[in-house]
Amino acid sequence: MSGTGGTKVGLGVAGGVAAAGFLWSSTEGRDSIEWAWRFFRSVIDSSPISMWAIVLSVLAGWLVTLRVGMLPLRWLSPTASALVAQMAGSVASFAVVWLLWRQPLGLIVGSLIGLAAPYSWSLMLILLELCPGEWSNQWAKELRGEGRRIEIKPPEKFP
Repeated sequence: MSGTGGTKVGLGVAGGVAAAGFLWSSTEGRDSIEWAWRFFRSVIDSSPISMWAIVLSVLAGWLVTLRVGMLPLRWLSPTASALVAQMAGSVASFAVVWLLWRQPLGLIVGSLIGLAAPYSWSLMLILLELCPGEWSNQWAKELRGEGRRIEIKPPEKFP
């Protein structure tokens, strides 16, 4: 299986398991969803600029991930370069929340958003690939950094 095919199958299986779990105990599932929604609303209501702190931190993490991923880090492999970009995006997401929301709850929310930044970036790329049209697949590949080649220089001859 290719990388995106395996990801799509994994997401489908996870969604099926979640749907089956919800149908198995629907009242408990609804109660859990209502509790999570109330908790989410209380967190957003206590934020200094409402939902914008979270939105700005996610967008900042994506932008930093994109920009650092495009840097020509020749001393790193493509995998290591992607890891550095994801770590920088996580730090940027955390920093935006922490700068806007300097309370203990802001620290917790910033940590959660920072840890989720690589996953949200990957999810955004998967959703972009699922869009119909060749442009979306090509754009997702460019954003992911596929097609880069490692330049190997021939060894220098010693006299």
